[in-house]
Amino acid sequence: MEGANLSQEMEFELLGLTSDPQLQTLLFVVFLGMYIVTLLGNLVMFLLIHVSATLNTPMYSLLKSLFFLDFWCSSTVVPQTLVNFLAKRKVISYLGCMAQMFFYAGFATSECYLIAAMAYDRYAAICNPLLYAITMSPEVCVALIVGSYGAGFLNSLIHTSCIFSLKFCGAHVVTHFFCDGPPILSLSV
Repeated sequence: MEGANLSQEMEFELLGLTSDPQLQTLLFVVFLGMYIVTLLGNLVMFLLIHVSATLNTPMYSLLKSLFFLDFWCSSTVVPQTLVNFLAKRKVISYLGCMAQMFFYAGFATSECYLIAAMAYDRYAAICNPLLYAITMSPEVCVALIVGSYGAGFLNSLIHTSCIFSLKFCGAHVVTHFFCDGPPILSLSV
């Protein structure tokens, strides 16, 4: 490493959706509107389920967790995308890209596992309604939620660490609007 310029931090340039400034402004407004609706919708549903005593069942606990995951999944990508719509220089640092990929993959994968847990919950409720209270006890529900988060973030850790253990040289131009696996993987040697 002797002689290498270590003062310059590695960055990735995100090409985004378009380079047309007028279209970027329009996309900023559209994405901001959709982001606000998504955040408010998830937050309202989460709070309604949380404060209502009648919705204290395994199905609604899984739904509440799904709203929580969706809130954070969209919050890992959209703020950087909104900034890049208005910025002249659309870059993200190496560590920022790694963090964005880790959290996006973690939340998205956890959502998939949680939807599978919700399918099991519905299967248990339909096929064995008399044993449902035993099959889907609060302990089992918590275990399914924790297992979904654990498996999702373990998968994300392995995925992200494998991609960022590769060497990147040449142009660090990502042909996407956020740090996702395949576009970053295509930059490696």
